[in-house]
Amino acid sequence: MKNSKTPIIELIKLFKEKIVFISIVFLLCIASSFYYNKNFKTIEYKYELKFDVLSSWDASQLKLQYKDVIGLTRGSILGLIKEFKPLDYNLNFNNNFSLYFEVLNEVNIENFIEDLSMQITNNIEEILNQKLQLLELEYEREQQSLFRNIQILETERENLNKKIEEITINIEKEHKNKIINQKEILVNRLSSLVLEKELMESQFGTFLQDKMTSLNFNDNNSSKFAMIISLKKDYYEVSKQIIYVETIIKKLDLEVKKKLDIETILYQYLDRMFDSFENFSKIERTKFRTESKFKEAYIALLPKIDDLSNKILTQQTSLKFSTKPSKILEVENTIKNFKASKNKAFYNISNWNISSNKFKNSEIIVAGILFGILLNAFLLFIGSDYFRKNLFK
Repeated sequence: MKNSKTPIIELIKLFKEKIVFISIVFLLCIASSFYYNKNFKTIEYKYELKFDVLSSWDASQLKLQYKDVIGLTRGSILGLIKEFKPLDYNLNFNNNFSLYFEVLNEVNIENFIEDLSMQITNNIEEILNQKLQLLELEYEREQQSLFRNIQILETERENLNKKIEEITINIEKEHKNKIINQKEILVNRLSSLVLEKELMESQFGTFLQDKMTSLNFNDNNSSKFAMIISLKKDYYEVSKQIIYVETIIKKLDLEVKKKLDIETILYQYLDRMFDSFENFSKIERTKFRTESKFKEAYIALLPKIDDLSNKILTQQTSLKFSTKPSKILEVENTIKNFKASKNKAFYNISNWNISSNKFKNSEIIVAGILFGILLNAFLLFIGSDYFRKNLFK
């Protein structure tokens, strides 16, 4: 029992004798503790936060997929914490949305939530604006396509009108040539009629000038009387035809100078010219009434031009009175309502939980004192007589 008390007595004795030395060791241990914590110890800061984002219903109101909202949030958070150069991080989007990251130095998280909410909001607005731009671009392309279609249709109509003009010129030339040819026929016919009349006058002039009355008619000259009547009748018909032919020739001379529209030339002119002249032969009338060889081509082009004109008018009306599609108006209203909304795209549901392995000054002093007690005990024990006696015993 005596032996067991000896080291303790010796230590107490040494403690009284070396109080200064012990104090210096304590001070050195405390200083070393401060020095170690300041210069050698790796300080790690841990940040934790629980948060929430736009609900799936809010995302549907913005015409966005909920997974897109989650993706935007994830990207924005990672973009911000990347600036902190984290040693480790964990981003949970499964059940409870939470964020955890570790860094070597303290970071300023004062405006982290507001900045993140603003960034996510701006990203959502950018997505909506991009969608709006795509819809407007598509609408503009449709308008340009409609305008190009109108130009194409107008070009086609212009080409058809040129063909109509060419056909019209050919019809007018053909018509004038017909009049000229018919006039030649009538002139030849007139020459024949005039010659026939002159022969009748030269051969039967006396009989033609003879006045026939009932006073000079008797049974003896009945056959002669009948011959004279027939001769006068033929002479009258020839004279009548000469007058008709001369009349038509004069009309043809006037008509060839006129500027007639194509419809009149194709459908009305021949009937109007000859219906009142019943004494012409069927051959002459048929030749003159032959339809234009350009008539079929002319008639075929008319409905095509009308169809093109209707299409042009329809598309011009559509272009003139076109309004923005409902999709564009819907996205514009969505952007407007989103900007006016007070709902945040990102918000915290807990305060930041910040922890670190950095000691307080009191903890550093306590650690230095504990280490000083251990070191002092060890040094005092080594320097005690008990240790020397037992060591060299």
